[in-house]
Amino acid sequence: MKRLLETPHSIRARNLISKRIKSTTTIPPLKNGSLLATSNPDKASLFAETFRSNFPAQLSTSPSKSLNSNRSAWPLHLADEYFPPWIVERTLEKLPSKCGFFTHPANYFLIKRCATSLALPLSIIFTRSLQTSSVPLSWKHSYVIPVHKKGNPCSPDNYRPISLTDPFPRIFERIICTRIRIDLGHRFSPFQFGFLSRRSCTNALIYSTSQYKSILKEHKTLDVVFFDFKKAFDMVPHALLLRKLNAFGIPPILVSWLRDYLSNRTFSVKVDNYIDPSSSPVPSGVPQGSVLGPLLFIIFINDLLESIPPGLHFSAFADDIKLYSHDPVLLQSGINTIDTWATNNKLPLAHTKTSLLRLGSRNMHVPLFISSSTIDSSDNIRDLGHYRLQT
Repeated sequence: MKRLLETPHSIRARNLISKRIKSTTTIPPLKNGSLLATSNPDKASLFAETFRSNFPAQLSTSPSKSLNSNRSAWPLHLADEYFPPWIVERTLEKLPSKCGFFTHPANYFLIKRCATSLALPLSIIFTRSLQTSSVPLSWKHSYVIPVHKKGNPCSPDNYRPISLTDPFPRIFERIICTRIRIDLGHRFSPFQFGFLSRRSCTNALIYSTSQYKSILKEHKTLDVVFFDFKKAFDMVPHALLLRKLNAFGIPPILVSWLRDYLSNRTFSVKVDNYIDPSSSPVPSGVPQGSVLGPLLFIIFINDLLESIPPGLHFSAFADDIKLYSHDPVLLQSGINTIDTWATNNKLPLAHTKTSLLRLGSRNMHVPLFISSSTIDSSDNIRDLGHYRLQT
């Protein structure tokens, strides 16, 4: 330790050690009704209860096997092409050089430096997992960190569960995600800007802003509707997701593996340095914070974007969807389409949080409705982290 602190990087070393040993409290006391949680164990227990309540009732933790093959294992050549040692090694070399939080003794920092030695054994393990559609139970367990979204930080309802998984399943997921994006990237809606190569939040804002300017220049009026899904990532029904993966063109061997990946998942809550010893089931949704989760979600809603009426402008960043048009009749048709899709796909909208921004000097303020309720307009709306002001 003394030699480490005397190196040219001693300041960085001291800061790292200080960060690791310092105890900090990032979450204030939580209140739920008359219950007040002040200790980390009590907070973790309350968060676990809150996150469990986000899942729909009466869902099985095991997705339907209607799409599954009866074979005990897929032919080796179908699985072997996904994880050749050179692909695994290249993926390991591109890992970020960080330690991070993992319950597994290995971390990215160590794995990256052993890339050449680990490539072959990991290739064998990954190939066998895919071939047999079998995911180790330890890969299905997540450590959930509550991340504050907005609103009162003392309310557990205002936190998002972000999953931390061990490094080896994340490496597997990285390779699978890369393969899906390469083989099926053309199937995604061009108006989906989330979690795809060469698309970003910045691209989404630039695109929508240019559309606003063009429409306002021609028509002098524009209405923009911002949709809000209820706990979108937690509500995705597994059986329906698997059917959509199959329809999207995901190879059957991957769909079969993903079925096992989604089934019987569990989570424990981590608050600061405390980890709740109990585990909770995950009957629906895709893990937020995982590598595969966001990609699975945008595949799930891809058919929604394809069903929006022609002539209606829209863009999406994952579940943040907005419709905009100078024509209130056409816009109302699009609102009805999204509301119907949300009901049919068991991904309900938060109607009270769906909002409307009116722009333009000739805006007639024609009422717009969602499920018979008037959509409230706002003077300013936060759009992907940036505020839009009504004019």
